[in-house]
Amino acid sequence: MRMSSVWGGPIPDERESIATTQQALDNCINFLNTGDFYGAGHNEMLVGKAIKGRRDD
Repeated sequence: MRMSSVWGGPIPDERESIATTQQALDNCINFLNTGDFYGAGHNEMLVGKAIKGRRDD
């Protein structure tokens, strides 16, 4: 939820959010749970960027 601006809060660094997701994959995390209501779909876009080329990881 905090990978996107929520309720008018500060806008997080997109690169940091992508790097965090990629680090999770590197550490064998294989379940990413998000919803289109977090950042009006922005989180899904970030997850897509983070797993590009690694979808089967």
